[in-house]
Amino acid sequence: LSDKKYIGCDGIEIQLFDELIANKKMGLYRKYKEVIDVRDFVRRYDIDIIHSPLVQGDVLLEALVDSKDGVLLTEIFDLAQEVAELSNKNIGVVIYYEKLEDEDKWRDIVTWVGTILSYHPNTYLLIENVSPFRDINKGHFPRVSNNFGFDNVEMVSALRRDTGISRIYTCLDTAHALISIQCIDSWYKFMSDLKPYKVTMEDYFEKNKD
Repeated sequence: LSDKKYIGCDGIEIQLFDELIANKKMGLYRKYKEVIDVRDFVRRYDIDIIHSPLVQGDVLLEALVDSKDGVLLTEIFDLAQEVAELSNKNIGVVIYYEKLEDEDKWRDIVTWVGTILSYHPNTYLLIENVSPFRDINKGHFPRVSNNFGFDNVEMVSALRRDTGISRIYTCLDTAHALISIQCIDSWYKFMSDLKPYKVTMEDYFEKNKD
């Protein structure tokens, strides 16, 4: 963070890793105030974003909702709200999310997102696009994810509609987008009987602009 500040970066992102996770298997989590000196961070850095930690191998919204009745999701937004109040501006929370077909799980997520944002008025939620493959470093064949194209745009629209809250946006990770573009191009070249389908970085910017 100090190096980023030195070269003139603004809008610093605080990337949480496992600081808040006491025991993943047992679902035990720490209070953010036990491990993070928030006032010191705000004094030293121009913070704009809090990036959610890894849970169940990913920063997936459904995993955060499952974590002991949403306690980890609440801690993340509590941290973001305190940063917002100390720095006198709104703070975003970046979370990954894959499309769900489970209607019960979707209702849980809508309820939690609506409640969390209502109780943290100076925060907003950002759903980031992911890379095409998940669980790459776990010693087995990686699985293909969704939300590596424009699914996060659809997710944001659905969450805004079902929660009635507009403080939900997309976060465009350009590295993930470039990997996705290369994979999509390779898949369609490999499956030569399919009609060519081309995705560009301009498409990503266009889809995410609103």
